[in-house]
Amino acid sequence: MDTYQKVLGYLNSFINYEKKVSFGYKNSFKLERMRFFLEQLNNPQDQFPVIHICGTKGKGSTCACVAYLLRSLGFRVGLYTSPHLVDVRERIRILLPRKEKLRLGKESQRWIDDFEGMISKKELISLVTQLRSKIEYYSANSLYGRLSFFEVYTAVAFSYFKQKKIDVAVLETGLGGRLDATNVVWPAVVGITSISYDHMDKLGNRLSEIAYEKAGIIKEQTGLPVRGSSLIVVSAPQRTSVRRVIHQRCKEKKATLYEIGKDIMITHRTERSFSTKTPWGKFKDIPLVLRGEHQIINTCLGLCLAVAYCCVAKQPFDNSLIASGLSQVRWPCRFEIFPTRPQVIIDGAHNRASAEALKKTLKKYAYRKKIIFIIGISKDKDVKGILKELLPIGEIYIMTKAANTRAIEPQILVDYAKQIYPLSRIYSCSDSRDAYKLACRNASSNDIIVVAGSLFLAAEIRKLLWANKDTN
Repeated sequence: MDTYQKVLGYLNSFINYEKKVSFGYKNSFKLERMRFFLEQLNNPQDQFPVIHICGTKGKGSTCACVAYLLRSLGFRVGLYTSPHLVDVRERIRILLPRKEKLRLGKESQRWIDDFEGMISKKELISLVTQLRSKIEYYSANSLYGRLSFFEVYTAVAFSYFKQKKIDVAVLETGLGGRLDATNVVWPAVVGITSISYDHMDKLGNRLSEIAYEKAGIIKEQTGLPVRGSSLIVVSAPQRTSVRRVIHQRCKEKKATLYEIGKDIMITHRTERSFSTKTPWGKFKDIPLVLRGEHQIINTCLGLCLAVAYCCVAKQPFDNSLIASGLSQVRWPCRFEIFPTRPQVIIDGAHNRASAEALKKTLKKYAYRKKIIFIIGISKDKDVKGILKELLPIGEIYIMTKAANTRAIEPQILVDYAKQIYPLSRIYSCSDSRDAYKLACRNASSNDIIVVAGSLFLAAEIRKLLWANKDTN
């Protein structure tokens, strides 16, 4: 394969569960398949320490905080997240210490800034070409079935991180945790973000069931690149049923658990900073780059994971570098504000808990402002729950869909919305471009357009905004 488009075509030839609405979770996700495949690659995932992060919401932003903090302390950090917004290369990134020069491709500087250090097209072509024969042979002969897109790409990420000799990898789980392809690693530190209802048809209808799947990444500490007396687990505040599951898992795996709100206290908070008291010391005036009260928890969790890892790795943690590290954090489509007129806010809130967090943030940020919503939701999400949170804080609602097979039809969203709250100004648009045009026609320069309900929709509108900016 000698072109990037051919590589994309090859990767997309594998089944992609991110684009499927319904499938048998336990039958489709086979951790043994991933383990045995990585053995054919000489287990690249065992060549570097790992910080593994799971949860329902806030995983990506927490991963970003950890990665940028560790980078500021001089680590070569591999960052693996999902899904991507526009380019699949966004998922695999290496953040280098500032003293090392990053070789940039010909991509626009804006995209480089947002997804600093992402694997280059040339490197991805080379890696996939190298691995293709082993991928094909294994898929054809495996007792556990053909590899999926996520499994192949996760193996590519591990191979890339090994090749680049990173110091530590920060990994975001995909769906769940226990059976997720990333769960072949032996983590040095585990982070658990807020766990709430999402993917109930696959992970379970009760929070305790969902928590069981997420907590599956907690393992007894054996065979680690970085060793300690026990695995360190840091958790965001959780509901009682979730805490019970996490506590039990930590007890079984002899892991040491630290909880925000119990062992870690946020002692002072403002809209742009917070202070915290942790088992690793006190930290004052921590800056918040990402907006929203929920980002205080995510940033605090990220800080604690970075500090805990430094303790495990016996590396000094320089408090004076925290502010500079966090100031570099970029995590697009999470209450991302575009200074257009009208102003546009893009948020990938795609479950009820995330929609509730968005609502709280909007009530503070957009106080007494007219809000026009553009909403698109995937079929397998809690559609009514998301709409109940976002109705009726806006004045106009435009229901649309992303160009994704999982997207629910806009008219169905309209019907649901009118059942929940009989507003008169609810419209339907067949695609995101027309939805944005309609929102602009109905907005004055002082109004706010809010895009929510799906990361796929958020990515489309974001790309549209940048295209308009570049042509103006």
